[in-house]
Amino acid sequence: MERAKQLAALLERVRCGEDPEKVRREERELLSQINLKDVACADKYLVDSGITFDRLRQIVYAFASVLGDQVSALRANLPASHIVRKILAEHEMLECFIGDLMDLNATIQEHGCSSSTCTEFRKLYHIAEHLSVADSHKNREEDLIFPMLKGHSCYGLCRTLERAHFRLNSAINNLNSLIERFDSLSSEEFAVRLNSLVMFIVPAMREHLFQEDNILFPIALDVLTESQWNKIRDLSEEMSYCGFN
Repeated sequence: MERAKQLAALLERVRCGEDPEKVRREERELLSQINLKDVACADKYLVDSGITFDRLRQIVYAFASVLGDQVSALRANLPASHIVRKILAEHEMLECFIGDLMDLNATIQEHGCSSSTCTEFRKLYHIAEHLSVADSHKNREEDLIFPMLKGHSCYGLCRTLERAHFRLNSAINNLNSLIERFDSLSSEEFAVRLNSLVMFIVPAMREHLFQEDNILFPIALDVLTESQWNKIRDLSEEMSYCGFN
């Protein structure tokens, strides 16, 4: 627990704006002894201390910025049939869609969106539709994987990520509602509301995926047994990839 407290203090420095590279240099000895279980313990320590959700979210993101890229190792070492590989593939697709959403928003802010039949609107509709069908991806995590982690020190992180799911789903629902109301809004009002939603969805989604890829799933692969992963795989057999096409 002492190492978890040290790590929590180190991550608080990063959250407050200190350069992660500088922190890594100064705390090289501590970080050389840290493993992903220590990260989970630090997260649990912070949750038990009564930390607010927003502050915890920022610190969770700091974990990855200090410990570095973990997802490359997952892709290199996991067999193609592993359920986490399916999740990582879906994450990559979501990254593509939010990248397209960011670019499209920039175009609409500059040139406007003239009608519901224009190219920009049809692209926006298409992207929002794909983001909406990601519910099956969320359900796979919340209904199958997160419950398996109950009792492990990383379960507090699961609760943090569930809160993030809720916020992202609400924003995506608002995006779809905005698209449905396009004809009742002026082009200026539509653009302003669209920009507000996109400026939340894109960075929040990127941060969320980064946390899952670089912290949660490396820890989950470390603490769950092969039989537990096989059970998750069997339960998710009826869940195909998200409806991306």
